[in-house]
Amino acid sequence: MPLIDYRRARELVSIRDVLSLLCWRPNQVKARQSARGPCPLHKGGGGSSRIFAVNYVNNWWYCHKCKTGGNQLELYAAALGLPLYDATLQLCEHVAGYVPTRCGILMRGKNGHREEEPVKDPSDLDAPPPNFQ
Repeated sequence: MPLIDYRRARELVSIRDVLSLLCWRPNQVKARQSARGPCPLHKGGGGSSRIFAVNYVNNWWYCHKCKTGGNQLELYAAALGLPLYDATLQLCEHVAGYVPTRCGILMRGKNGHREEEPVKDPSDLDAPPPNFQ
């Protein structure tokens, strides 16, 4: 199992991406920087609920009923009931087509299996993979 670079994964995927995948709709938006609505984890509170708070700038969330919160990767993992590692693999592959690792990038090969491509120059870590479409 390659080591995921979680810092780069958080930069790669926004909380807006995660909330869109979860089909979440806010009830209240404040200056496009934060929003409130029903919790996507326990689906509680009905359509007018504002117990779930999200900050789009800092990529964090908090549910006042669940008393839990965190970043966008943790939200996706909790919503799907997956370990953080598996959820991050799935999320990055879906949103960006690759997974940032500590040694390079992880991509799906032609055979459908994940293959790690090493990065020789550390400055390349901020660039998309060479065969990225």
